[in-house]
Amino acid sequence: MRARLHLQSRKKVLWRRRFMKRSFAFLVSPGKQFFFETMMKRMVLIWTMNLIHLN
Repeated sequence: MRARLHLQSRKKVLWRRRFMKRSFAFLVSPGKQFFFETMMKRMVLIWTMNLIHLN
């Protein structure tokens, strides 16, 4: 019983690692990186505008 549980948790960890690697590759790929950067810039712009409006 204990061995089976251990195997399951190990599988979960491996799956999670694989998922992290995949998502990281997804973020690093050039098109996605450009998209991510533009999103960040837009968020920062909106945030600064909100701060200016608050002041």
